[in-house]
Amino acid sequence: MGGLVSLFYASASGVSFSQGSNDLWDAVFGSGSSLIEIKFIEDTGLVSIIEEETANGTIYNTELSCKIAAAGPGNRALLQAVKQKKLILVAYDSNDNIWALGYPGSYFDISVDTGTGANTQEKNCRVIKFSAKLATDAVFID
Repeated sequence: MGGLVSLFYASASGVSFSQGSNDLWDAVFGSGSSLIEIKFIEDTGLVSIIEEETANGTIYNTELSCKIAAAGPGNRALLQAVKQKKLILVAYDSNDNIWALGYPGSYFDISVDTGTGANTQEKNCRVIKFSAKLATDAVFID
């Protein structure tokens, strides 16, 4: 069973991580850094991480994508809020894991594709994709 159940973002400033137990990390969200939900269409969220060995060490090609409802002032505000910011993405998957993607100081490239759908059964939506080449892998948080 795979896929994401819910997705949140937080400004990376004021977030810190510490090694917990059983390969789980503890995340502390300080003042001015709260989790904000990105509501997406069910069964459309996924995380992909591909490890790449380079001359400068290991890079983690990280991508998170989901479909959000297309038109609406709330979504436009969301897209403006996440662009040009240092982010931490927090994703809950259907296996009860909590992923933390990014770290303080990391930027994600954010792309948005908008479409009407090909027929009346398809939803009018936007595909939002967060991608980054990160020096650290995603961690699971407690």
